[in-house]
Amino acid sequence: MPPKNGDQPATKADIQALESRFDSVEKKLDSKIDSVEKKLDSKIDSVEKRLDSKIDSVEKKLDSKIDSVEKKLDSKIDSSVDRLSLEIAKTNAAVARSERRTAERLEAVESRLLRAIESFVGKAQDHGRTLLVYDRILKDHRLTLSAHEKRLASLESKR
Repeated sequence: MPPKNGDQPATKADIQALESRFDSVEKKLDSKIDSVEKKLDSKIDSVEKRLDSKIDSVEKKLDSKIDSVEKKLDSKIDSSVDRLSLEIAKTNAAVARSERRTAERLEAVESRLLRAIESFVGKAQDHGRTLLVYDRILKDHRLTLSAHEKRLASLESKR
């Protein structure tokens, strides 16, 4: 708190009030950082779960499609070896396309996840820098307080 009268230096109570306010701000910042971290962890977990679910779904669909193609091929073996070769080639191309699409989707999700993590890290670093600044300000105020106390003691001893 600033002095009530511009001619009077800050009192110990004023300094203690400032220290209390700085402690309160530091606690609030810690709480906010923890909250953001928990939210991001939750979001990352949610994305991972959705990704796992989608991958499982794609795997089941691919397994189902592969099973279907295998059954069709088994029934056509007797009719034509040439036709069988053609169907195998088509199936391999479809599987390759599905794998490419799945890989592209995984890369996109991974990219989004990395951007979210990088954003969080940036914010955490910013909060860390802010805390360092507040810590330095608090130290400066403590040094100023100490100097004021010495001057007050010197003035009081002269009385």
